[in-house]
Amino acid sequence: RGAWSRERAMHYYLRAFECYHNARPQPFTFGSLNIWAIFFSIFWLAYRRMPAFAAVGVVVVAAVISIEALIENAHPEMSKTFSATGWIFGIVVGVLANRLYFLGARARIRKLLPLPHEQALLRLREAGGVNSWSWIGFLGLLLFLLMPALYISESAGEEKVAAAQAV
Repeated sequence: RGAWSRERAMHYYLRAFECYHNARPQPFTFGSLNIWAIFFSIFWLAYRRMPAFAAVGVVVVAAVISIEALIENAHPEMSKTFSATGWIFGIVVGVLANRLYFLGARARIRKLLPLPHEQALLRLREAGGVNSWSWIGFLGLLLFLLMPALYISESAGEEKVAAAQAV
């Protein structure tokens, strides 16, 4: 199945870059949906060598989770209010993922156009592709940024246990 997926993805992106090269309309629209980006949003961005978008995603996710923890601590009855935010973020990334990937690749290509053809191809091979291990760094950053939210949740849980024991 993996080879089939790579073959299909390669065909998809080659068609997109052919359209770019021949100045035809771009095949990536806001209606295209990347299933992998929905489920692995930040990590998909890191894997596809888009670290700036992955870093923004980490900060957004950590901020939303921290805000949720604060609100749930102050108003426990609202604990289910934010349960959909992760899915909403994933769907937004999934809808924008192919477009972001294509625009990033196109920007890399434009930078290398003044170079001789062989040198440009060599640099594209070095800068392109995927980074199989970068997601680990973004996972570490996310966990680090979530420490305050985890502390808030833990202290709220301890307060609930103490209140229940007092009764």
